[in-house]
Amino acid sequence: MAMKVSDIESNDLERQDMVSKGELRVGGWSIIGDRVIAEALCQSDIDFIGIDSQHGFFAFDRASVAIQVANLSKTPCFVRLPVEQLDWIPRYLDAGADGIVVAMACSAKDARKAVALSLYQPTGERSYGGGKRNGVGEVSLDGSNFPAPEIFVMIETLKAFENLEEIAATPGISGLYVGPVDLGLAMNRPYPLMDDDIPWRSALRKVVEVCEAHDIRSGMFAVDGDDARQWLSFGFRDVVLSSDISLLRRALNDNLELARSLESASGSSNTRRSADPYSGR
Repeated sequence: MAMKVSDIESNDLERQDMVSKGELRVGGWSIIGDRVIAEALCQSDIDFIGIDSQHGFFAFDRASVAIQVANLSKTPCFVRLPVEQLDWIPRYLDAGADGIVVAMACSAKDARKAVALSLYQPTGERSYGGGKRNGVGEVSLDGSNFPAPEIFVMIETLKAFENLEEIAATPGISGLYVGPVDLGLAMNRPYPLMDDDIPWRSALRKVVEVCEAHDIRSGMFAVDGDDARQWLSFGFRDVVLSSDISLLRRALNDNLELARSLESASGSSNTRRSADPYSGR
């Protein structure tokens, strides 16, 4: 079961106050590409769902159905796209996405383009698509029926980290999400990253501080509930609680270990462990 924000234990009273006010969010992430999985995530107590159109198995038709499930479940829904597919932003927003997470962006120019494609003229460049938002409620041109889409830029390359301040200062940007594995690789710190790695932790601290200075959200991807709790305590305001495929692998491995825990006749254990870092091992 996904960790609830209310379950977070911290000695930091300010962060606890943010938890109680709902200012910190723990989200689910869907890679598998199936509406039933999206529905299961939305029926949990997560604060938002991410539809992964970068690494996931979502063609547009599948993604649009998953988005509709999220809309009808009243769960905020964000779609992750690679920076080379920014022109798809209006389509996913027309389908009902509440926001976009731009992967592998490197500059404020990328951020400005993403924002422009999310907003109608004269502010932005988005084309008006007929007045329907996924068939659920009317959309007014001035945006009065619903808030402007949330646009997040992922910080996962050295160039993006070097341009951190400029990206964060982009008008219309809602926040920055760290891509921990890619940023670690870019910093020559391959997964798994250690808590005592000072340069790595300093880089994360800078992302949090820059986001706070610009009054935008800071986001991080976790591998499990305990990891998510630590990142929230670290200062991140949005944390993704692993992905559907990772949670499935971890649960399967844990239950296989239980099933095989009986000693064999020879006294040896048949316990198997996965080498996949995202299985929780």
